[in-house]
Amino acid sequence: MITLAITGGIGSGKTTVVNYFKSLGCPVFIADIEAKKLMNTSKNLKQAIVKSFGEQTYLNGKLNKAYLSEQVFSKPEKLNLLNQLVHPVVANAFSEWKTKQTSPLLIYEAAIIFEKNKQNQFDYTALVTAPKDEKIERIQKRDNTSYAQIEARMQHQWDDNRKKKLADFIINNEELIKTEQKVQEIYKYLKNIHNF
Repeated sequence: MITLAITGGIGSGKTTVVNYFKSLGCPVFIADIEAKKLMNTSKNLKQAIVKSFGEQTYLNGKLNKAYLSEQVFSKPEKLNLLNQLVHPVVANAFSEWKTKQTSPLLIYEAAIIFEKNKQNQFDYTALVTAPKDEKIERIQKRDNTSYAQIEARMQHQWDDNRKKKLADFIINNEELIKTEQKVQEIYKYLKNIHNF
């Protein structure tokens, strides 16, 4: 069983790439979705978050995303604390998920792989890139977020040039046809090397 981590900065188009792999029959684990789910369902994680960030982190038992985002994206030490609480729980969920899979190629998607030195936990890594102005435009359309908020989030991620040195594959996500072709190329390469 081969694991391929898909990573890239906010707005790079990781979801597009993941969906292409999904269309090829690859099971997909999206760390951000799993983290949000666990922050709402894991009793121990909820307690740790409330202890660290206060009761207002949850409204009627549901995660108050606006409040938590405001807390962590303005203060790097608070973002690190949240990551220290959430990442181990997500890692355990991924390990458990892997045991239930039968596909020869599994896809793991997360924004910060290299920043947390997690690349060695996977057989391969693929970096999704796009020009900064295109990323910002995508995020503004998707999240209805201000330029200042986007910049604050981008400050917590490495730039693409730094990540390119560590990635096994680079997927430039400017043109969808070329993006899909690159995904198929990576899939065929891994299929040939690992005989699946």
